[in-house]
Amino acid sequence: MYDVCIVGGGIAGSSLAYQLAPDFNVCVIEKKGLDEVGRKPCPGAVERSWFKGFSPEDFGAAALRIKSMRLSVGGRSLRVNFDGYVLNRHRFCRGLLEAALGEGFEWVRGRAEPSFKDGISHVRADERRIDAEVYVDASGSSAVLRGCYLPNRREMFALGYMETIDGGDGGDELDIHLLNHREVGWIFPAEHSTNVGYVTAGARGLDFRKLRSFKREIGLGGARVLERGQKLIPSYKPIRLVYDNVVAIGDAGFTVNPITCGGIGPSIAVANMLAESLKRGKSLEAFEAKYWRSLGKKFEKLHHVNRVLRKGWLPLWWAVRTYYDDNPLGKLIKQLLRI
Repeated sequence: MYDVCIVGGGIAGSSLAYQLAPDFNVCVIEKKGLDEVGRKPCPGAVERSWFKGFSPEDFGAAALRIKSMRLSVGGRSLRVNFDGYVLNRHRFCRGLLEAALGEGFEWVRGRAEPSFKDGISHVRADERRIDAEVYVDASGSSAVLRGCYLPNRREMFALGYMETIDGGDGGDELDIHLLNHREVGWIFPAEHSTNVGYVTAGARGLDFRKLRSFKREIGLGGARVLERGQKLIPSYKPIRLVYDNVVAIGDAGFTVNPITCGGIGPSIAVANMLAESLKRGKSLEAFEAKYWRSLGKKFEKLHHVNRVLRKGWLPLWWAVRTYYDDNPLGKLIKQLLRI
């Protein structure tokens, strides 16, 4: 019997395992091996303020330091400060997991298969039964455990397509293009390469013609693609995280900023909260209450703001200036909304 069984070794799962391994009997179930964990062509930008107690620099995973972000709407752009990193996801997750392995946690490679009847009684993986006091779903959008209680629905996600392309100057600025009220494109520097992508909300499928057109507009139409992928990106309102003895964190728990779809920082923060609660002997309900006080309520308000934006009720450039720029109106609105 384990104290904690974590399903998924990505950002959320590896962050939690790293913090719990010294004090708890922990296992991590992950379908990928250590050589592959964290590898995906997703942009890895994250603000430095999210890290508490450890840093990507500790694991050689800070691929680039980022100092600013440029947001473009039509022919206008706004540059704002951004104190953060572009992560090498693989080095970050592997570094955390290898450090946790040094503390004695168990790595189980395989697909987690929960046994569910009025709750999860156990999980099977690698042809064995795994019992635990607490199960943590850090399996990403697939939500292997949380889906037994709250199944995924199409409207919970935006669709994203991303590519890692050859070349890049290793700059220190993120470049985001708000194409309209429902579509966003980006160009992020990466390690010896560039990450380019496109997200659309509420569509049945990606319009690849628009993606190709976006790449041509930014001068990357003929770039050699090193890696590509597409995924469901959580864009729903915050959900309940605790179900019996199961906790959902990261993308599985929709602990994602609904405006930016940024999930790395919130995933780390929620993993920190859960680790702290377990170390102090707090209940899972106490953990969830803390989450709602610190992040959940804010994300809920941002979800409603995002719904208004997607309906096109506000001029997009005005909304960008209000949310990001350090102006009196923006400060007033954020103060009133407490965001």
